[in-house]
Amino acid sequence: MEPKASTVILWTRLWWKGFEDRVMRTEDLGLKLGTRKETIVKTHLLSNRSGLIVWVLLLLAAPAMMGQDAKSLTILRWALGAPQIDPLLAQTSVAKEMGYFAEGGIDVEVTPLGGGGRSVPLVASGRSEIGYIGAETLILNASRGRDPGIILIFNQNRDPMFLWVVNPDSSIKNIQDVKGETIGTLSLAAAGTSYAKGVLMSLGIDPENDVEFVAVGTGPSSTALLQRGQIAVLVQSDTILAAMEQVGAEYRYLPETEYAESYFQGGLFVRRDYLKTNRTEVCAFVRGIAKGVEFTFENPEAAIRIHWKIYPESKPKGMSEAEALKFSLAVLRSRMYKWDPSDELVKKHGAYSHEEWMKIVELMGLGDQVTDQMVHSLYTNEVVDCANDFDLQEVREQARNYRLK
Repeated sequence: MEPKASTVILWTRLWWKGFEDRVMRTEDLGLKLGTRKETIVKTHLLSNRSGLIVWVLLLLAAPAMMGQDAKSLTILRWALGAPQIDPLLAQTSVAKEMGYFAEGGIDVEVTPLGGGGRSVPLVASGRSEIGYIGAETLILNASRGRDPGIILIFNQNRDPMFLWVVNPDSSIKNIQDVKGETIGTLSLAAAGTSYAKGVLMSLGIDPENDVEFVAVGTGPSSTALLQRGQIAVLVQSDTILAAMEQVGAEYRYLPETEYAESYFQGGLFVRRDYLKTNRTEVCAFVRGIAKGVEFTFENPEAAIRIHWKIYPESKPKGMSEAEALKFSLAVLRSRMYKWDPSDELVKKHGAYSHEEWMKIVELMGLGDQVTDQMVHSLYTNEVVDCANDFDLQEVREQARNYRLK
């Protein structure tokens, strides 16, 4: 409630009467500032004109000040496809710590799901605002006439984050050799499974009948199954493989195909109707991510330490500080170069190239089923300009000068 003119006049009269050292309660005067019901004021603060002027100005400014303090951030819930909050999320931690999200009026809550496909029903039903999914999932849905009402808004990973590995002594030399084999992925709903199916389709291998997909979980369990020969091939994220190699696992990487060379790894998505009604919040989110990425490029060690601060449980256990930092940096560096748009067709954070989309559709052999118009409905570059609307040099300087608080 704003102080009325009559209230200010009453304070002025009190000053003229010169009450000394008497404690007055604003509640007695009918004055309430925001939710603060009682304010004790000593009249000696009003014993000169300067004091009175300052006090009156504070009274008049109080509603705006309190309204600003009381304003809460809008929470955006991110249904993360990854199985855990590992260093790949460092840019998000940076955006939280440096206030990049807050300056846009938002905060972000992250929930790891263990599969990008699991984020679709959460976002589609309104239980989360943000999700991450591979392009293949949307392309396959379009080919089958399915529309979950979501749209990709930010091209986060510019190269495939899923890699094909086998045991060092495996007879499998390339992906063409996997026909008839068992392929392990994080889960059958994971983006990695959809990616693997797209690769196989591009090679003329039927992913439904020519191979068998098995859910193998994350690093230790999936590596154990591969080593025991219970799966012939493992398709796993770069960060999980990097983490396992840091603790002694050995793999042989299968050569990439034309599909991988033409590929971008899907991206962040929202509901179409949410984008229409909450564009400001979506812009704040993608701008925060882009700024966090640039900070991480400039100072990856600081990004890791910030990540540990925001998510203490993500810090590796059972090793020294130096070993934990080395481990986490190796995991982060296995992914972070894929965030860099500088060598892409569209050199902006988050931007999609329609040419790349159509190339993937063609390689998947779905050109007759998924039209150009259908592809346009799967993604948008609407928030790309606002994602890149920040002072790059300022962010880099913040990264160089950052000291953990």
